Amino acid sequence: MAVKSLYYFVFIFIGITVFIVLQKPYTLHVTDKNRALATIIMSDVKSYDITTNGVVSFSSADFVKRYANYDEFDNVRLLRQNENGYVESVSAKEGILKKNLLKLKKDFRYDRSDGVSLRSEEVDYNLDSKVLSSQVDFTLSNFKGTSYGKSFVYDTLNGVIQASKIKAIMKETQK
Repeated sequence: MAVKSLYYFVFIFIGITVFIVLQKPYTLHVTDKNRALATIIMSDVKSYDITTNGVVSFSSADFVKRYANYDEFDNVRLLRQNENGYVESVSAKEGILKKNLLKLKKDFRYDRSDGVSLRSEEVDYNLDSKVLSSQVDFTLSNFKGTSYGKSFVYDTLNGVIQASKIKAIMKETQK
């Protein structure tokens, strides 16, 4: 009886094996050919720029995805001391770094230690020239007042802003 059961088992095994071999291979294409895949994905990223004078800048992000030609960031935050001695803080919900241009999107915030603050939904930051620019609505505030506008270019090194279609509310100083 045991030998007979063994023959049945071998016969069923060979039948299943032949059935599997004769089947057409099943393939699944999980990637869209038009979409790039991230080569590296990192979470809770922190980066320090350290010189002989100590830490000069700090950047962090909840997630970083590195692609062949660009990087994506979630909840990006930058903190640095600029050449004029002011401490600058930059944050946004999303960021894309492509070469030397950092595009910051969704709830962009720029604050400087002398009271300058800038709010917008989307801003481009050139890492080489340290220039912020945007083509969407913005709010710029400092100790002199608040300005609202449609687009701007802001040189963070010189503190000069060029804006279009602005409405400014200036604070009157007492003499």
